[in-house]
Amino acid sequence: MRDRYVLIRPMCGLNDMFNQIDRCYRYCKEYGRTLVIDTQHCSFKDEFFEYFIPDDVNVKSFREWIGNGDHKGLSAFPKGVNVTSFNYRVQYVSDSGIFQTSDNKLIRFNPKPPSLSKLITMRLSRNGVFITFDFGRDYPQDILIHQACGGGAHGGRGFNLFMVNDHIRQKLWQRLQAIGGEFTAIHVRNTDLKTDYEGYFTEILPQIRKYPRIFLATDDRTVLDFFTSHGIDFHTFSKIISADGLPFHDKDFKGDIRLRNTEAILDALTLSAAENIIFTNTQWQKPSGFVRLAQGLKSLGYVQKLKSRPVAAP
Repeated sequence: MRDRYVLIRPMCGLNDMFNQIDRCYRYCKEYGRTLVIDTQHCSFKDEFFEYFIPDDVNVKSFREWIGNGDHKGLSAFPKGVNVTSFNYRVQYVSDSGIFQTSDNKLIRFNPKPPSLSKLITMRLSRNGVFITFDFGRDYPQDILIHQACGGGAHGGRGFNLFMVNDHIRQKLWQRLQAIGGEFTAIHVRNTDLKTDYEGYFTEILPQIRKYPRIFLATDDRTVLDFFTSHGIDFHTFSKIISADGLPFHDKDFKGDIRLRNTEAILDALTLSAAENIIFTNTQWQKPSGFVRLAQGLKSLGYVQKLKSRPVAAP
């Protein structure tokens, strides 16, 4: 019996990425498939396995999978995808900006966002093909392809399927050593998602000043200026901070991709290592996906487990 696969191409931020990976991993376990991960084409824009080491041998890199020719001669769903190159074009559905979420529902964006990728060639449209499948049943095809954004509560569980590499671990220990002991973390998302951080944190500034050690994670430079102007002493480590309102995972990001991804992963891990995480909801009246990822990692004790794992052999 030949191998069967699910190719996951997650989109958008880290929490979306790991929720999608988790969902496909659970499907693979239920239906006896191998998970192939490709994060090079869209938001993450780099090889996933340059950052993460899987605990499960049935999780593979798309780059190596293609390089080894494991896909050759296999059938795929959805139909019409070129299984030689897996090149296709993804666009939002219809002029109203409808797009498919992780649970196969359609959501509307207003205004309509631009095309998600310039690299792929098959159109996803109202009359076209959704790049996904029904997670409630098996398929006769050898390869199932799922490409979607959409977060949720299982980002930490998806992250927990992997160990970060030694470089990220070393950087994390350096951060925690610099902080110097137990600490409180503050997270403010304020680029594509907005928060009333000034109103919220102005009210609790007296409480914040009592914390001996504070780590601040944000994607917006004005947030750093706000806390500095109010005399809050905090640690922050990321070198890449948005000054133009674009989120780090924006498809048009032009900076150092490897540094951006590494710092985002480190911020999530550092948040999760805090005694408590203080945040305010976005304009959607819910936490950002990034803080949900950090909370998931915290509840799983990921950093503590990381400390007990041996360093990988060179």
